[in-house]
Amino acid sequence: MEKLKKNVIAKGAANIYFETTVGIFSGYILWFLLTKLTTPEVIGTSSTIVSIAAIFTTVVLIGVNQGVQRFSARSFSEHRLGDTQVIVLSSLVLLSMGILFGVIAIIVFKDWIYNVNLDYNLIILSILLVVSSGFATLFRSIMISFLYTKSLPRIMVITSLCKIILAIILVLNGTGPSGIIAAYISTKTMAAVLLAWAVRIFLKEPKRFSNIKLILHSSRRILIASIASWIPALINVIGIQLGTIIVFGFEGASKAGIYIIAFSLFSAIAAIINSVFAIAFPALSAMPDGRKRAVCRLIKISLVISLPLSSSIVFYSDDIIIILFGKDYVDGSLVLKILLLSILPNTVTLGINSLVYSYGKYRYLLAIGLCSTIPRTAFSFILVLIYGSTGVAIAYTLGAIMGFIMSIIIAKKIGMLIVWRDLGLTLIIPMTIAFAIGNFQSSFILGVPATLVLSYGIFLKFHIINRSDIQDFVCFLPNGMTEPIINVIGMIKEKLNRYK
Repeated sequence: MEKLKKNVIAKGAANIYFETTVGIFSGYILWFLLTKLTTPEVIGTSSTIVSIAAIFTTVVLIGVNQGVQRFSARSFSEHRLGDTQVIVLSSLVLLSMGILFGVIAIIVFKDWIYNVNLDYNLIILSILLVVSSGFATLFRSIMISFLYTKSLPRIMVITSLCKIILAIILVLNGTGPSGIIAAYISTKTMAAVLLAWAVRIFLKEPKRFSNIKLILHSSRRILIASIASWIPALINVIGIQLGTIIVFGFEGASKAGIYIIAFSLFSAIAAIINSVFAIAFPALSAMPDGRKRAVCRLIKISLVISLPLSSSIVFYSDDIIIILFGKDYVDGSLVLKILLLSILPNTVTLGINSLVYSYGKYRYLLAIGLCSTIPRTAFSFILVLIYGSTGVAIAYTLGAIMGFIMSIIIAKKIGMLIVWRDLGLTLIIPMTIAFAIGNFQSSFILGVPATLVLSYGIFLKFHIINRSDIQDFVCFLPNGMTEPIINVIGMIKEKLNRYK
């Protein structure tokens, strides 16, 4: 990877991770406050509507949020604004068509889809949530494809604050689930407007209306690229969201809440990896060569950042959940442990997924997606009935392993070499250290930092990470922290070498 490209990916990933973290943290705050203001039934109903809306948002997007990035990234990086305008307009046309068919499907099949005794007003609100979420997601993907992510954290902070304030005001006025969903709709609409305005600024004012033939041709190309990612994405979101809905339906709001808390903690760790590859995909699409080397380094960096943290949390999950959320949620500890086991396979799969997509190898992309999402969805339906929320976590991890196996097969087909020694050691070393420290019955306040420090010390000692890796790693941090951290790590490595 060229230095400029590495910095762009790192800073972009840092912005996306901060955005994701703000979203997750604001969600914690919102639901925590709502537990003090309303009943579990209201929270459970609201969560169910949000899950259903998430499924239909994926349906109406038709994968356009991914497909558009492959073409807009290259055209924008080459300063072909006219072509980029056509691509963006084509993606909006496709999304509008998806929304139209999605709304018709919801209205026609509402009695079957919402077979949970929901009020008609909530069905209307869920449709509005799907529409607002669809446009917000598309405009966000377009901004990421431009490799400009500075505005994303700001927009997330603004909309998250508005969502919390508005939801509390509406719930206090006795609106119940309708008020919570209305708050979601308002902030998604606000995000869509702000992101659309940002896209308009980048593309500037179009000099003329685009030719309808160009739009149709562009729409066809985007649709072909989108379908490859849409089918596995749809199966994936159904597998994840249906887990919450089924737990809610079979075990009640309390068990569903426990699962949601555990999955949210896992999502905070996984967001590190997702952020890296969210910005990496458009960057890879714009690269003329060196993509395989870039992906190998990104996989390694993602694991170096995430595995020491996830390994330590595995052995301290009980304490972390009790301190953060109370003893009522301690049953989510096992769910969290099982989910964290999917970090390594998910990372490798995401990396290879981004690579084959950037090459336009849609069949490979589809194969990887289906191999992970079909088993995940199938096992979710089966295991949730046997093991409850733990069964959903098992299904999620099994899907990650199946996708990992297929991604390795695909990597071999395209000639991508994976350094298994480094990947294996990035998992074994922190897990061993966390296990050893955990046996001393130490507090997680000491155990987690100790695992991180010792893991990175051994990584340096045995050259699992080198100076180039360190520079890539600190690129994810604010600019003022980069040089001091490199100097400190250099001093540590020098001292470690004295004891060889």
